[in-house]
Amino acid sequence: MSMKHLSLIRPQNCIMAGLASVIGGLIGGAPCTPLLFLVPFFVCAGGMAVNDYYDRELDVVKGRPVATGEVSPRDALTIAFLSYALGIFLSALLSPLHLLLAALISLVTYIYSRYTRSRKYLGNFLVAAGPALSFIFGALGGEISLVVLLSVAAFLASMAREIVKDLEDLPADLGYKNTLPMVVGKRRAEAFAVVYTFSAILVSFLPYFLGLLGGTYLGLIFPVDLLFLYASVLTCEGEYPRAQRLYKSGMFLALMAFLAGGVAW
Repeated sequence: MSMKHLSLIRPQNCIMAGLASVIGGLIGGAPCTPLLFLVPFFVCAGGMAVNDYYDRELDVVKGRPVATGEVSPRDALTIAFLSYALGIFLSALLSPLHLLLAALISLVTYIYSRYTRSRKYLGNFLVAAGPALSFIFGALGGEISLVVLLSVAAFLASMAREIVKDLEDLPADLGYKNTLPMVVGKRRAEAFAVVYTFSAILVSFLPYFLGLLGGTYLGLIFPVDLLFLYASVLTCEGEYPRAQRLYKSGMFLALMAFLAGGVAW
């Protein structure tokens, strides 16, 4: 497998999915096993590869390997379904509930890429559900009450990022997809992103104020929330690429805050 084949799965996204699951397991007190990382990693890899397969007509501008011909569509589809299959197989070694959720997430990511191009604004919900469900996946078999709050915060932040990505990709998506900025206009789409951001910030404080996590978590999540606020300001100023990168960095830092806060508590 070449580096171009590896880039197809966007390893950084797959690592974040695996980390979210592990963090959900640690916070929820579920049995710790490498499978909690590996299953979401491979399911995410399948979702990334299948997305490049179905978006190959419009990803030329982004320089994605399938669109540029550096990876064949057949290879992309093979990698996608092998990754899905491996993730689902490994999930069966955990429990029937893990198997069901892994299969559901795989199906959701496939449906997003295959069927939501004409209604991309609805597909955003499916994409944002991925990071949220990774927390739940890791916590299965443990206590999921706290993990649900973190999952909701992750969903809301992911929705904001998806909208900003649609704003950034608007010129390339014209004629190929029907995204939220196309439906409601750029300004209203920016407003939606800001609303999701503020909602994520509010939910991120709930674990502390409900006594579920302590001061360590609060001290770590506060600067992350400031980063999200700055990203929303950049969004309103039309600085979509910078805002999108900040959202992605903020989500990784939020994972670390969840982990450190849960361990300290």
